[in-house]
Amino acid sequence: MAAIQWYFRGQSEEMVAMVSFHGDFIPMPAFANRVEFVPPAGIVVKNVVPSDSGNYTVEVTSHTGPNSFSVQRLTVVVHVTGM
Repeated sequence: MAAIQWYFRGQSEEMVAMVSFHGDFIPMPAFANRVEFVPPAGIVVKNVVPSDSGNYTVEVTSHTGPNSFSVQRLTVVVHVTGM
């Protein structure tokens, strides 16, 4: 099992949501009503506005041994235009 965390960096940096090592999906308060988990490691952010533009990073932490972990990161740039 892996732990997954998503971060947003626009005008500030904040955590969007996470999946614990136990598999629980936990959206952060600022995104609680707008984000859904898409297995195995994706999210969908709904009702986006231009201020949601920025870098979104997913960080996956996996157990690789009794006392070791592997961390992988992927960042995408999202640009939201006016409606």
